[in-house]
Amino acid sequence: MLNNKSVKIFIIHNNEEERLLYLSKKIPDLLEYFNNNSITAEVNYIGPDISSIKNNKFFDTFILRLTRQFYITKINFFMDFHNPTRSKKIFIFFQHLIRFLKSIRKLQKDGVRSIIPEQENLQAHIYALHSIRHFSGFGIVLESDAIFLNQSGKNLIDLFSHLEGLVDRKSLYCDLAGGCDRKEILNSWAFENEHILRNIQINSNLEAHILPTLVNNTAGGYLINSAFAEQFFDFLTTKKYMLPIDFAFNLFACEKSRFIDFICIHTTPTIFEQGSSIGRYSSSSTFFKKEKLS
Repeated sequence: MLNNKSVKIFIIHNNEEERLLYLSKKIPDLLEYFNNNSITAEVNYIGPDISSIKNNKFFDTFILRLTRQFYITKINFFMDFHNPTRSKKIFIFFQHLIRFLKSIRKLQKDGVRSIIPEQENLQAHIYALHSIRHFSGFGIVLESDAIFLNQSGKNLIDLFSHLEGLVDRKSLYCDLAGGCDRKEILNSWAFENEHILRNIQINSNLEAHILPTLVNNTAGGYLINSAFAEQFFDFLTTKKYMLPIDFAFNLFACEKSRFIDFICIHTTPTIFEQGSSIGRYSSSSTFFKKEKLS
């Protein structure tokens, strides 16, 4: 049974000093707020020193990029094909095939951003999933550019109280930080009123939307339970996909969402903000130099 009085928080970082300084001031306040509301919480920082990053050699080759692009094309095709608002589905396959063939030329160009940081970031998320998969409470994963809002603590606690009855034995995924305009993301149709399964007023400032399919909005922040962590962890470690974490999630949604009992929640407003999206920080990808492909 889900324990809504216990939380593990994981901060995924790349030793970015400005971000960690900001979080070092905000995290203690959140922990104190949890403690004052009888919620036990612990924080774990996941950086480049974990063994799955430090002891692994990551590669950036044309073949890896081609494979990565194939999976991204597969995700886009699958989500387009199953989009109930799309007509003329017979043309969708050819549209995505043409896009894939065009993308191959871009992969051969020099000076493209290295995909090695993506692989390291994915390993950090896998580390968090591994830690949550046997945990009876909630797991919160935040990337280092998370921005706390005035009501973040209160909104989390109010959300926890509603989730206990909703989740039961389901796999829970709840987006916490957004990042992109919902109209621009894959499966944006799921946010339209005629498709949302249910809206829940969590408090006077926060509304939760239960969506009909698994949808993420970047991976800057999310709340999960052990059932979801177990399924996503197994998926990522079985085939070892070379994908950014948000695309890995989308591939998981494409291949597995029909076979698992899940509940997917997004909120308005989001409980945190993603600093890279609102201009507070530069994307971490800019910290890594562009390299010529092997």
